[in-house]
Amino acid sequence: MVMPERPASPAAAAIRSAKRAKKVAIAILKMAAAATTNPDEHPQQQEQGTAAPLEVLIQKGNILMDRREFEQAAFYFEQAQALGSLEAKELSANAYCRLSFAHQNGVGKYPKNTSKALHYLQIAAKKECADAWRHLGTYYEDGAYVKQDYERAKRCYEIAVGFGSISAITYLGLLCENGNGVAQDFTRARQLYSLGWQNRNFNALLNLAKLHQRGLGGPINYTIARQMMNLCAREASSYLRGCAWMHLGQFFEHGLGVPVNLKTAIRYYNAAVNRDFQPAWPMLLYLHQQQHSIHRTESERAATMQRLQAADMVDSFNICHIAKCYEMGDGVPRDLNRARFLFSFPAASGLPEAQRHLAALDAPNYTPPDPPRSTAAAGAGAEGEGVGE
Repeated sequence: MVMPERPASPAAAAIRSAKRAKKVAIAILKMAAAATTNPDEHPQQQEQGTAAPLEVLIQKGNILMDRREFEQAAFYFEQAQALGSLEAKELSANAYCRLSFAHQNGVGKYPKNTSKALHYLQIAAKKECADAWRHLGTYYEDGAYVKQDYERAKRCYEIAVGFGSISAITYLGLLCENGNGVAQDFTRARQLYSLGWQNRNFNALLNLAKLHQRGLGGPINYTIARQMMNLCAREASSYLRGCAWMHLGQFFEHGLGVPVNLKTAIRYYNAAVNRDFQPAWPMLLYLHQQQHSIHRTESERAATMQRLQAADMVDSFNICHIAKCYEMGDGVPRDLNRARFLFSFPAASGLPEAQRHLAALDAPNYTPPDPPRSTAAAGAGAEGEGVGE
């Protein structure tokens, strides 16, 4: 005999209703937790089957970028890109670039690893990242992490320009100026630097000023060169300011379009030193050794000499380049004693090129090399790309 079901008491019904409400609340909390997963967790640990909204993925990636968790940030940006976000494509390319630079320099938790640095940079390049293509160009130009290949460097720079890199225009100009991967063409270099400067690239402006100073790709024009250097000294980045200050010092030391004024030259060299432009250190040291000084007492001069002699001249390449200019008389008066003095610093640091030049200077029957080309007569009224002083 089947017993009739006993009607539930009001108290029991209330308990069952409370249990059901609790289960629903727990389910809602789980869903909320899935939508706000801690970005510190490894992406693979997320609950399967949960698809975060596009905005959430980008937000998580940005949080991780701020925390320098570039690899995990790239994962979230990749997910957002898969949902069709063009913004996420750019963000993921940037994350891979930052990851590459971190491995290149051994930053934070990322050990120095040149293979990984190159790998992540190539991933960023495939995402049409202009900076990645430009950096790949420098790798091929310098032979860093890859075999030196000027042709591939040129192609990388051209692709970078196509994706909007202004600085890559300047790198193309340098290839033309130095004849690396292309025929040496100073006129084309001037055109490329002018194009870079039209887009407010101060590196291009500085290189353009040097060509005017040296008379390459056109006549010497010290007035325009000085105007450009002054603008760089006021508005460019710290390193470029230092370079501009040093070149302005050369104008006043050698009387290039201005009266000779050694005190002004030394002040410019000091300004370059204060910008940590290392090639200015030996320039300043040379003048002090020649008894040229702006110090009022011998003790002040001796203290400066001691400070300069203790400086670590690690910018060997640029010091060597300036020494070659004095050896050839390229943009400055030929001065073999100063060239020998300047070559001694990069030679002592082990730079083979400086060692070869230093040995040649001391060889019997030495004949100084000529400048890159015969420079035209200097003149303030020559044609050129002027800027306001």
